[in-house]
Amino acid sequence: MKRKLIVPALTALVAVAVAAPAYAHEGTTEPNDDNGGVIKTVENTVARTTDDTKESLTSLRDRVEARKTELEDKLKQKQEDRKEKLEGRRLAQCQNREDAINTLLDKSAAIGKARLAKIQGIEDGVKAFYEKQQLSSTEYDAVLQTVDEKEAAAVAALEVIESEDFSCDEVDGAKPSDTIHTAHEAKRTALKEYRESVQQLIKIVRQAFVDKVQAAEGGNE
Repeated sequence: MKRKLIVPALTALVAVAVAAPAYAHEGTTEPNDDNGGVIKTVENTVARTTDDTKESLTSLRDRVEARKTELEDKLKQKQEDRKEKLEGRRLAQCQNREDAINTLLDKSAAIGKARLAKIQGIEDGVKAFYEKQQLSSTEYDAVLQTVDEKEAAAVAALEVIESEDFSCDEVDGAKPSDTIHTAHEAKRTALKEYRESVQQLIKIVRQAFVDKVQAAEGGNE
């Protein structure tokens, strides 16, 4: 329940402080178990992938930094394009709630990081299962590349959220919650797309495992 309340609560604080319109809360759907066979096998037999099966940290870091720069530039441009500053009573009301808003931002970032870690754990397990079972799929490498790209985007979005500092002196008086909305939408979308890419990876690995089993059974006939 807390996951569903954090962003709406943040929105409410901004709205009360500066009469800004509310924005939609982030989704909370976790990776489902539609592909339970592979997931259960992975969770029971494999912990996390070894260093030699993971993408190098340098390569991942490069992707993350590129996506961070892209998102940070977008948020910076929104600040530069602001139409008016908060003044008078509206500014004072906003400043009274500034700390509470930033606390909620921190909590939202922490929840996002927990979701990211869960998805990463499943991804690592699926890759380890693929290697351990010596599976083969013509689609695996392409899907894995997509997974890596989506993971980098999710990590970048969360790092930007974590470093975001809501300041009443910098927001657009016409749309005070606009920057927060943009950052949270980027985080929500990135996590969703990363989760979906891992689900696709699970499907590919599951099919590769089924093909291997069927081939083995056919050879024993």
